[in-house]
Amino acid sequence: MIIGGYFVGSVEGDGNWGVYENHHPDQHDLLFLPSDDKVILSATDGGVYKSYDTFADTVAWTSLNNGYYTSQLYGVSISRNQNSNVMHGGFQDNGNFINFSANPTSHWNMPFNGDGAFGGIADNEEDFYLTIQRGVMYKMKLDTNGERLAFNRMDPASIDSLDYMFINPVVMDKNTDILYMAAGNKLWRNNDITNVPYNNSHDKNDFGWEMFSDTIPNPTMLITTIETSVNPANVVYLGTKYKKVFRIDNANIGDPAVVELTSPLTGSNSYVYDIAVNPNNADEVMIVYSNYSVYSLFHSTDGGQNWNKIAGNLEQNASGSGNGPSCRTAKIIPLGNSTLYLVGTSVGLFGTATLDGNNTVWEQVGDTEIGAVVVEFLEYRENDGLLVVATHGNGIYQTNLGSIGDVLAIDNVNTALFDFSVFPNPIIDRLSLVVKMDKTADAKIVIYDELGRKVGKEHTQKVFFGENTIAVNISDYKSGIYFVSLTIDNKTITKQIIKQ
Repeated sequence: MIIGGYFVGSVEGDGNWGVYENHHPDQHDLLFLPSDDKVILSATDGGVYKSYDTFADTVAWTSLNNGYYTSQLYGVSISRNQNSNVMHGGFQDNGNFINFSANPTSHWNMPFNGDGAFGGIADNEEDFYLTIQRGVMYKMKLDTNGERLAFNRMDPASIDSLDYMFINPVVMDKNTDILYMAAGNKLWRNNDITNVPYNNSHDKNDFGWEMFSDTIPNPTMLITTIETSVNPANVVYLGTKYKKVFRIDNANIGDPAVVELTSPLTGSNSYVYDIAVNPNNADEVMIVYSNYSVYSLFHSTDGGQNWNKIAGNLEQNASGSGNGPSCRTAKIIPLGNSTLYLVGTSVGLFGTATLDGNNTVWEQVGDTEIGAVVVEFLEYRENDGLLVVATHGNGIYQTNLGSIGDVLAIDNVNTALFDFSVFPNPIIDRLSLVVKMDKTADAKIVIYDELGRKVGKEHTQKVFFGENTIAVNISDYKSGIYFVSLTIDNKTITKQIIKQ
């Protein structure tokens, strides 16, 4: 019999954040090689591993993750310093990793294991504020290799761990070293994180923490996301489990009011997954609801007093019903005289420079580099245009933006060149794409599975001005969810389909 886990007395656990070499403690399956019972395969949250002698006193493992990604991000943090390469990523079941280089092949180090979540980086790029599941937070001093020099646990002793979400909202202020953290329907603030001492302690710590007394009245209305402003500073927006949105002005001092904003017109069970704030204007806000079959995206230019629907072609139907993707994250990015709006979804990253209500056309961004994968988190640094895209299953991507054209590769970002619909949906054997064009062009159709892998062959066909119908046979596909992407003139639109 083989049982997964660590022995009592092991150097792992109990405050030691390492893992067994070439293995992962979250184990899901174990298979013996039929021809040799000394050889076993282990399936874990860190991938697949193989041992050639399971009966050895010290079992050695070989990683089989050759191109198999286990980089499923919950959050990413970047330094506020211009041109800095320091970055933190929180990975599901795989810890908090730190990187000091923009080299794509550079080594990432893990100073803090667990379900890596949200974090913050001090301007000295030595003090890191890192969280894992259930609100556990540590302040860590790291060297330039990401190795721990000192640490101290700092989540409040006054909070019951049951009040936290599994991946609990925490955010560092965009301008100063202030942390905001949710605990159920309550918001906490720490203005004194720079003075949290390094005692190498694993005990909870109330040092510097204050709770906003004007809290959300409904105890079941959990705070699900927090966002802070850049200019003007010290505006905080809160999103909740049941669609409500709140705003706090002058949130950095005293005990200000938590003001409920006008509710966007979406279902009462809608889940606020993210809030985006224009760094040049704290009154311009986007709200992201992640549920399927509810309206996903809203926009306000008056601080949340009024909201406009802007999901456009990301919804199958104008009501939000149908097979539109799940929206996860957003960013508002001023670039010159224009503004770029980005949305991360369950089928990739999308952008637009023109919001036009239900007529808004979102163009897929990075469809070749990022692909049709879940985009979970976006981070942006205005002083040098650094954009970081964190995916749930396909790693981290970064680029520096200088203009709208760096992202939206079309001749006129204000003009929609095409749109399409899919029928029937669900599909038994053959799908039809109805493509509406304002010119003649070549169309490329690619279908991806739920993991973002290309399936079948690419289809190419010339389309003409007006309405075109393209038929694609998918009778050989297994039942399940797929995503069909249509690319014309470097513009890609992706829609979800169901194969019965």
